[in-house]
Amino acid sequence: MLRYINDQPIRGGILVGVAISIPHLLLPMDWSVAVASLTLVFIAGIYVGFAIVNGRDHAFMTEASIAISFAVLGLGGLFLSPWIIPIGLAGHAIWDFLHHRKSHMLSDVPKWYIPFCIGVDLILALILILSWSGSV
Repeated sequence: MLRYINDQPIRGGILVGVAISIPHLLLPMDWSVAVASLTLVFIAGIYVGFAIVNGRDHAFMTEASIAISFAVLGLGGLFLSPWIIPIGLAGHAIWDFLHHRKSHMLSDVPKWYIPFCIGVDLILALILILSWSGSV
């Protein structure tokens, strides 16, 4: 599976996005929202881990600040409106895309990770929208 993700990161991201979406089709809405909120926070925190591994203070501060912003979106989705979560996931796909540009302010990530994560983010967001709107 890891070699497949490395060779076909977009397809791998779509497959993982579908796989992690399956529970949302089976869970009651309030549980689905809670799991999606935690997923958004977890996904955002991965870049903090990359920043720690890179060992650059600027990258760590940037990634931690953005991760906190996504955590706030996750909480907003939990307590204000669940629709904030798919918006946050789409926003995270944009954040993933920004990592294509090399910058001392951002973590260095493996080349395959960015398209993989964009695939996961967008598929999960789409399935949440369809599931929560009753279209699935």
